[in-house]
Amino acid sequence: MKTLHADVTAALAADSFDFCYLVQIPGGLLFTDWGSNVTDSDGFVYTSTSLMTSIEHARSRDEISLNTYEITLSNVDRTISNAYRQQNYRGQSATVSLAIMSGSSTVVGTPFVIHKGSLDTFAIKETNSVSELSLTVTSNWASFEATSGRYTTDFSQKEVHPTDEFFKYAYRERSNLGWGT
Repeated sequence: MKTLHADVTAALAADSFDFCYLVQIPGGLLFTDWGSNVTDSDGFVYTSTSLMTSIEHARSRDEISLNTYEITLSNVDRTISNAYRQQNYRGQSATVSLAIMSGSSTVVGTPFVIHKGSLDTFAIKETNSVSELSLTVTSNWASFEATSGRYTTDFSQKEVHPTDEFFKYAYRERSNLGWGT
């Protein structure tokens, strides 16, 4: 269940409202589809661009599952496409948030995350008339560095996410109980 800031809830209850996407992708890139740059409640500045051509719709599920979604950017500058060719951004964080906007181009309340995950794959399509970067982002349930057969423990999870309590009751190494002795 998503919890929305009180100001966002009030804005959504109005007769009309404006919104924009705030996209953070590997390489320290922050984009918005709003008509001007947007500063969120944490002070991050998202560059206004017409680069974003599609963001897959969010699908919420009741169960824990591995989800993927695609972000497509068009008219990509060579510095961005070259960075994706030369750097290993796989496994780095990507987030798509939705921000409710006031008439003065100010973010109302706190933007809410609709997609969050890690970069899985990317594709660059370049021709004389098109330069497109497609990013496939996989939910955080994917672990690109995990060794097959390894158990996730509360300790190993807290090394990466110190405040996460999800694996509090997960597998714990114990002495062999010696069945049948």
